[in-house]
Amino acid sequence: MAPSMRLAGSTVIATALLLATTPVLAQVPVPESTPIASSYFDDLAWLWLVEQLVLLGLPCCLLFSGWAAAIETRLERLSANRWPITAAGFAGLYALLYSIVRLPVDYTRVVQLNPYFPAPTPILSSWLSEQIMPIVQLIVIATALGTIAIWLVRKSRNWWWAWAAGAISIFYIGSLMLQPVTAAQSHVPIDSSQYAGWQDRLDGLALRANVTDTPVFIWQTTEQDFCRIQNSVVGLGPTRRLVLADQIFAEWDSGQIDVAFAHELKHYLLDNTWVPVVLVLILSFSGALFVFAIGTLTCRRWGVRLRFSSLAQPAALPLLVALVQIYLLVAVPAFNLTAQRVELEADRFALELTRNNDARARVSADQCGRLWLPEDTLFARLYLNTHPSVAKRIQLANDYRPWETGDEGAYGDLITSVD
Repeated sequence: MAPSMRLAGSTVIATALLLATTPVLAQVPVPESTPIASSYFDDLAWLWLVEQLVLLGLPCCLLFSGWAAAIETRLERLSANRWPITAAGFAGLYALLYSIVRLPVDYTRVVQLNPYFPAPTPILSSWLSEQIMPIVQLIVIATALGTIAIWLVRKSRNWWWAWAAGAISIFYIGSLMLQPVTAAQSHVPIDSSQYAGWQDRLDGLALRANVTDTPVFIWQTTEQDFCRIQNSVVGLGPTRRLVLADQIFAEWDSGQIDVAFAHELKHYLLDNTWVPVVLVLILSFSGALFVFAIGTLTCRRWGVRLRFSSLAQPAALPLLVALVQIYLLVAVPAFNLTAQRVELEADRFALELTRNNDARARVSADQCGRLWLPEDTLFARLYLNTHPSVAKRIQLANDYRPWETGDEGAYGDLITSVD
């Protein structure tokens, strides 16, 4: 055999041996979409559209028909011009009208969506009887909030929006901080549970990110819980804690548990600190300022047609409701897109901390139920989902490997002790 042929043969053999001994990086496939999931999201989309038409249609109808001003006039006569009674009566009546208009939409939602789960469609008469108490509760809450809103506008006509935004921010931030208290019955410390043996392993993962004394709790799920593999970080600032669902220890392997913990560790370390506080403040104050500015302008330009000239009048309550809803049509997508970005970065952090791409991809593919789309629609990204699509998360898990090229990674300054 010629030397050149022997050399070529040796090269082929060496190449084959190299390929045989080189590990193949498995790619977790993106699950296929199902017709039932597509149908479910189509139904969600048109039901959402109908709901928005009700939310905006009712206040606009009351405003531009003159009924809002007429109702205020009638209530003023009945209350002998006592504005608190007029405001309370108007807000309560508006809540009643809203509940009545919304009833067909809510029942249509039940009829349309229950078969997907599956759940029996209730008889109309029994369903209506179940709505009485929620409607009464809504009327009571609306009466109180409507009276407070009018009082606040009358008390500080130029700065009521700032006071309202401050109150909303305090309430929401306080509710975030109190989350661990409200969930205390179903959360137990991991070292007091049957999964205490995992404590050292999880502490070791946290130590790679220079985090010590991470409060890890176990969510004790029940058969009634929809998704029993859902992990989270609850609380805010000093009250935050990392919560792992008990079912992941039965259904997932150790690599999946590692990446799930690492994902939540990023939320604990970076996200449930000052980030939501800033976001709440921005959304609250920008929303209140928008309502104040556009509402004041509307009263000045169309006050004659609307038959009221100030936001301090009870007849302006439908205008405030409409403006809040218009603002939410912009604010909700901004919030959802921000949340999706935060969640994707938590996946990236988990990959850098564990370097277990396969486990991260398999966790992303393991979704609760059958009614999810691997690829999100634009509508779902903007108005439904706070997490990125399954396809995007799996793609990141499959492809993101900066350590293989010697790059530091996005969180190299935090992860300093990866083995």
